[in-house]
Amino acid sequence: MQFPKLPALAVSLAIVAACAVPAVGTGAVSGSITSTNPEALKGATVRVMDRNNVELAIGKTNTDGQYIVSGIPAGDVTIVVNTAQNSETTNTSVIAGRVTSIPVMELTRAATTAVSQQVTGKVLSAGGAPLAGATVTDLTGGQANAQTTTDSNGAFTLAVSGLDKPRSLEISKDNLTTTTTVTADKLTNVVVTLIPNARTVSGTVRDAVFSDNSLADVTVGVSGSSIAATTDGQGNFTLRGVPFDRVTLTATGKDGYSAATLIQDTGRENVTGATLKMTPFGNLVVHFQAESSEYAPKLSTLQNVKIFPGSFAYFDKNRDGQGSNFLNPVAAGDFDPGEWEYDNRLAVRNTIGGTIQIKGTSITQEFTYVPAEVVDVLSLAAVSMGKVYRPNFIQTIVLKGVPGGAHDVSVSMTAHVIQKSVPVVIQPLETVSTDLIVMKRVAANVTVGDVIGKVLGVRDADMSAVRIGFLGNEETIDMTLTAPDPSRPGVRTLKEILDRGVAPDAQGRYRLFNVPTGTRFIVAGVADSQGGYNNAYVPNTTSLLNVVSGLTNQAPDLKLNSR
Repeated sequence: MQFPKLPALAVSLAIVAACAVPAVGTGAVSGSITSTNPEALKGATVRVMDRNNVELAIGKTNTDGQYIVSGIPAGDVTIVVNTAQNSETTNTSVIAGRVTSIPVMELTRAATTAVSQQVTGKVLSAGGAPLAGATVTDLTGGQANAQTTTDSNGAFTLAVSGLDKPRSLEISKDNLTTTTTVTADKLTNVVVTLIPNARTVSGTVRDAVFSDNSLADVTVGVSGSSIAATTDGQGNFTLRGVPFDRVTLTATGKDGYSAATLIQDTGRENVTGATLKMTPFGNLVVHFQAESSEYAPKLSTLQNVKIFPGSFAYFDKNRDGQGSNFLNPVAAGDFDPGEWEYDNRLAVRNTIGGTIQIKGTSITQEFTYVPAEVVDVLSLAAVSMGKVYRPNFIQTIVLKGVPGGAHDVSVSMTAHVIQKSVPVVIQPLETVSTDLIVMKRVAANVTVGDVIGKVLGVRDADMSAVRIGFLGNEETIDMTLTAPDPSRPGVRTLKEILDRGVAPDAQGRYRLFNVPTGTRFIVAGVADSQGGYNNAYVPNTTSLLNVVSGLTNQAPDLKLNSR
């Protein structure tokens, strides 16, 4: 059973009756909108309101008009979808642990992005005096769409249209020029300062992961000023009126991307070829299921009866040969020979916990996994009831804000073997789904487990240089060694251990994969190029007792004391 990787957020989260979301007592909704205007589909606001009109959760549609909103308290709700010109509502009920599918909502009235709106503001000199006669031009798209001049008080009013996207304004007087941007929520009190001896900065905004993608409609600005411009269809921008200085350029306002910054020196000459890279992000839907026992073959001697040692014999209540979730006790004589009821011998019988982690990121999600369904069956003698377990539930977890690109996903769950290196590729603002991940029960011959822990006492700037490793079987460590000693087999240098180790995330958290079971020595430190350790920190070690096979083992915190 597999789930296809989806190109958009339209994940059929209702594909399984046991679909669940992470937070206990909450559910989720998913759906889509349609419109005669394709631009209206992207970025529409989806609000979930209770029956007292109190907002419970909020989300946005993607480029195809699809959305998913989670963390909603169970109960009756109203879904409200808003664009600049439209508003549609529908009612539904949210069920804890489920994702409710919402019928398609049609926005029948097309968006009218050509309607003009007034931009008002003021143009000032470098000394803060109003500048009369300055020209203010809407240059979005590289052409003059509208133009006006400031009055004696330096004030202006400019009619602009198409405010579904940022608009680029150029302001000039005599030989002074600068640029700024306006958006639908920033139309008034636009204050612009014209300074002498300014620079021009031009460049491109690109996708930090998918480098061939240039990004249009991004707002690029100079931090701490009104200077800004909007990228064109090729991702290019030009900022005018940039002061002689070391300035910080910012790139913002692109759905599906995090903001980017670039420190740029403008003190010598105009700048060309500045490149800002925005990191994309999307969503990931992880499907997993605890392993269930296979359907057993029919018995040859007692074809109409299934007998389990120490249990009872019973018939198939639905005559399907595999079992069903819907059973009604009836007399034994009602059954046909050769049929019996399924019993899951690997059923999860108590609520257990687990963790999903995206390797190389700080994204982790803890979850609870509920027991398998139990149903009653009638005994062979038709005088008593027994119980059998159905297949374990399929659970679905939605992870939002996952950085774009290729990732490996790991899923760990109590008493089950960790499933790691499940590959996924996240596209900007899209939602992809894993195949169904089957969590195998821990077998007696599994001899490794994972170890998680945290490194403390390291400055943020040094955290990326930290490594954590472990000693294998028949290995020891000699902190005085700077190179391997052939005469001492099994003795390792600090650098050898750390080179095969892992780096922590920005918070110092780490995960060691496939650590041999039993007592294990964990080492944290910063190796230098000579094979010793960084003198800024004292390496630390801990003896982790009893690494359990197939599970995630918690190590004590490792503190690297600075010298």
